[in-house]
Amino acid sequence: MFDSLKTFLFGYEPKPSDLPPQAQRYAAPAPATAMDLARRGWRPHRLGNSQLVIFLPAQIHIWAGPNGMLYGGEDPPNITLTATLQQGFAADPSLAIDFVEDLAERRGLPFHHVGTYCCFHDPGPADPWIVADRQFLIGLPGSVVTLSLRGTRDAAATIALNEVRGAIPQLVGEMT
Repeated sequence: MFDSLKTFLFGYEPKPSDLPPQAQRYAAPAPATAMDLARRGWRPHRLGNSQLVIFLPAQIHIWAGPNGMLYGGEDPPNITLTATLQQGFAADPSLAIDFVEDLAERRGLPFHHVGTYCCFHDPGPADPWIVADRQFLIGLPGSVVTLSLRGTRDAAATIALNEVRGAIPQLVGEMT
């Protein structure tokens, strides 16, 4: 009875079991660790000469640029993703986290702590509904990664980029 009333008042909202298998895959919650991403077939890409890697879906083609910057896209040479590593926090690794927190506070943006990570989303000055580069800063002890994804303020431009967006900050890890 409640489902029919909800359908009448708000429109039909399918249950996960009603969705086709592909839609269920993309509706899944974000993985908890970089190992979960690796099990799903995401590939690690080294950030510069560091011990840090970023895990990205196989359908995103990655190529290296100057200064260890990574470029990516599903349809090369169109760039829909960039990843840049900022180092210089070796003397005091906790300064990387402080840097991300301080930058978010100065821009008036909320930041989040997830385990040892600190991250925030900077949608930039572009119109919220226009597809533009949207920045994500991920701080972990000793390093800061700037991830730029094409998309609107609330969603990435493609399904693969939306998966990447949902996996932030766990998609960055340190090789041991």
